[in-house]
Amino acid sequence: MTGSAKFKSVPIIDVTKENVAAMGPLVRGAIIGADFIAIDCELSGLGNRRRLNGQDIEERYEHTGNVAKTRSIISLGLSMFKLFKNNAGSPRESPGFPYHVQTFNILTLCAEDYIVEPGSLKFLVEHGFDFTKQYSEGLSYMRGDDKGQLNENNSDFVRQIFMEIIRYKKPIVLHNGFIDLVFLYQNLYAKLPTSVNSFAADLAEMFQNGIYDTKYLSDYVCRKSASYLEYIFRSQQRKNIVLSDQERSSHVLLEFPSSTEGQSSKHTQNRSCDYTNLFLSTKNWSTKICSNFSNHGHCALNKSCPQSHDIDLIVLSKEVEVTKKDRKRKRTPPLPEKQKNVQSMLLSQQQDQDQQQFKAGSVKIECSGGTSGIESDFRPGEGPDPTVSDESEKSSDSKKSKKDPKKDPKQSNCGGHRAGYDAFMTGFSFATFLVHSALINPEDGVKSEPISRLLGVPVRPDFSDLRIANRIYLVCKDIPFIVRKSAYCKISLGHYEKNEKPNQEKQNYLDVDSGFRKEKESPNPEI
Repeated sequence: MTGSAKFKSVPIIDVTKENVAAMGPLVRGAIIGADFIAIDCELSGLGNRRRLNGQDIEERYEHTGNVAKTRSIISLGLSMFKLFKNNAGSPRESPGFPYHVQTFNILTLCAEDYIVEPGSLKFLVEHGFDFTKQYSEGLSYMRGDDKGQLNENNSDFVRQIFMEIIRYKKPIVLHNGFIDLVFLYQNLYAKLPTSVNSFAADLAEMFQNGIYDTKYLSDYVCRKSASYLEYIFRSQQRKNIVLSDQERSSHVLLEFPSSTEGQSSKHTQNRSCDYTNLFLSTKNWSTKICSNFSNHGHCALNKSCPQSHDIDLIVLSKEVEVTKKDRKRKRTPPLPEKQKNVQSMLLSQQQDQDQQQFKAGSVKIECSGGTSGIESDFRPGEGPDPTVSDESEKSSDSKKSKKDPKKDPKQSNCGGHRAGYDAFMTGFSFATFLVHSALINPEDGVKSEPISRLLGVPVRPDFSDLRIANRIYLVCKDIPFIVRKSAYCKISLGHYEKNEKPNQEKQNYLDVDSGFRKEKESPNPEI
């Protein structure tokens, strides 16, 4: 396979009611062949943003579930990544890791009544979403438990595709994925369990090869200076090109389907992500960068902001900041042990103060609007937060303000908002995180981890599945949502019925919240 680290556009195939008969087999084939699948959802609304980030995880789950039951998925993005590996046992001939990538934007239309929030409607229209096309060509689906509508025709293609991902046990990758997982479960799988622990147990069985969250990886593993999706993608794209120009550095190579392949060509749109501006000098860029947008991917002033929201300039400026900090760190002598202890004590005191401020009602919150995250300061109960956007983290990740071209002619070409493109950015970020940061010398480890088996080489301990898989980023929390089974909570009845376990095992799989009780204890209570 021949691929390149220097790609300037991404082909995205639209799947609608008009072409699903032709595109369906292509989507299914891509799922079967994929090593991992990146997923992104476009949603019709998110309700009360503050309640989405409640401190109690059960309350947060309950509110998010209520939102998922009354709103809908209006577009589903899938990006399938297939790694071309060397023959078993043979050494890797080059440092490039070649992936074949197929990306789909599936337009969906819930067949039941659902809420469309004015703020979300306005945001999506401003960013190019075609609601007329959605209502005329969107693929119909029903929420909640199966209602006898699943069959081999295209009456519920969207739910079938989601079940294909589960059936073939594909690892999935999301960005800030808690809300997406709740919506996917309620809209395309089954009725949500009543407890968050049963929800986690269900997810662990549904995605047995792992769920990965690039926002968690960015914040807690790779320690990026910002973690909104578009920044991660563009910074990783630049780094990957730099590494590809070095003979011995591991990097990702991408190959896309030919634009002339079969019937998909007329349904394919090429999304620009030209890397040229990522290598320009920042000296002549006179416009000052908006710090809010730079750090969080969102600005309350939006298009009226006089400062730059150009993501390429932001990437370059943050690299300059990192370089300066590295130089300063090299010049600074290590602290004496006593001084380290003093700093630790001061940090502990600061954390105590922050906790007291939170209890007093002042809170710094990153609003996850469904697919995106924004940080803002507000006091609960003082009216709407003026800095919170009407859409999600991945939404604000792709947000752009229109600037005066005379002031700043170098505009980022990655703006806009599509679930398919966001899914691709998520998948590419995941692939490059692994290849750039996780690999170690073959003599220093074994290939026992799933990630090692995927890449064909050993990985560092901090990139083991124990450290990065099934950890979903939670806004306003210092710890992630852990997807795992528990001896204290069984899977839900809805999940059990989807999997048709043998009758003698049925009672052991019932969610305790469903009102059912076990007739006989299993010798191994953990599912």
